[in-house]
Amino acid sequence: MGTQNFYNKNASKHFIIQGEWEDEEGNTHQWDSWEWDNQRTEIALGLKRSHGYDLLSKKYDNDRNFGGQFLAEKSASKYVGDASFIVCIKPIIRSGYYAHANLDYEIELHTGQLTLDYLEEGYDTIRDEVYDEILWYTDNVGLAKIHTPHVMLWIETVVSNLIDELEGFFTTVSEGYIRTAVASNGEAFYEKA
Repeated sequence: MGTQNFYNKNASKHFIIQGEWEDEEGNTHQWDSWEWDNQRTEIALGLKRSHGYDLLSKKYDNDRNFGGQFLAEKSASKYVGDASFIVCIKPIIRSGYYAHANLDYEIELHTGQLTLDYLEEGYDTIRDEVYDEILWYTDNVGLAKIHTPHVMLWIETVVSNLIDELEGFFTTVSEGYIRTAVASNGEAFYEKA
């Protein structure tokens, strides 16, 4: 039984890094670990130089078949009184199941009380958490009702801007592919986007 080569959780398409090179005779060779480390470092430094990301070297191990590493992180914050809201995007490089690698990201919403996976949680869950956070720190129901829609709009705008910025950067260091089909044995087919 086959499986899909790339795990793409959040990105709009598969941002693929082809990990191979050709010698003088036209033979194709896979990158070794040094070349992968160099590529990973170059991408992280590119994010820092061009978009102000903070470097982050932390293992991504949320999926046993598609190991990877967080490359960097960027965050924006907003306060309503003492209630804090921090949106953080973390680009990830993941190895393909068979070959190559792909770029993806996770987005977290940090409040004073918890951390939520922004793209996994539903709008209602996020809104309720924002309301509860404001209410917890202000103890004022009216204030919480007034500020929740404004904070939600801020969060949505920041997330949209961070995604656009990051996916724009991904297009400069990788090739975009879309999955066109999945066979009954699990094998996937991709084409350039």
